Amino acid sequence: MRLHSYINEKSMGPEDLWQRITEKCKPYLRDWLPIVKKDKKLVSLYRGMRSTKSFGEKKVRTNRRPTDSDKKLHKLVDDALYDKFNIKGRSQTIFCTGNTTTANAFGEVFMIFPVGPYEILWSEKVRDLYISASTKFGYTWDEVMDGKITQHIRANKYRDTPAERKRTKKILLQQNLDASQKIMNTYKKGDLEGAIKSSSEIMVSCERYIYAASSYKYDYGTDFEEIIVK
Repeated sequence: MRLHSYINEKSMGPEDLWQRITEKCKPYLRDWLPIVKKDKKLVSLYRGMRSTKSFGEKKVRTNRRPTDSDKKLHKLVDDALYDKFNIKGRSQTIFCTGNTTTANAFGEVFMIFPVGPYEILWSEKVRDLYISASTKFGYTWDEVMDGKITQHIRANKYRDTPAERKRTKKILLQQNLDASQKIMNTYKKGDLEGAIKSSSEIMVSCERYIYAASSYKYDYGTDFEEIIVK
């Protein structure tokens, strides 16, 4: 049941929203609130979304399909993360960041509050997994998969034949696979404070989450942020 399905947004103030979060997001708050109180400022899991509401609750999709990343890379990474952490990090999580500028590139910035038990996966070396895995050798994954390998052939003074293009494509794909595996070795589970402050991509594993605009206010004249950091 979605949060906005039983609460009238027009009559719900920041204090009421915060009360709902404290009731439903206890495991996350135990980890997160000490960070906020120590820093005396709002740091959070952020996510850029296209939403017409200031807050709400969503279920995490468990069958997410790749958009920017190729299916082969998507499966490789998903399998590697599952083998290491027992979490399908690319298909059954939501992607967040501690950096509002990064989140803003994907839509309006919302604070994310995992409902119930949650886990996070992240790497200090990876701001965006797709870019990190794809550009290791100067070729994006899509360029390799599309067969755009002319530059590589010319740089090595190979004959541009169908057989050579097929051979070169195979080499470049393997390089990207090898690079992806090295990147997987840098991932860790937990350490919410480190993840948020790293500005890295953070994969959040949970069943549901509440989202709220940090500047949310209605007739109360009070920012949601002011309720938390006080």
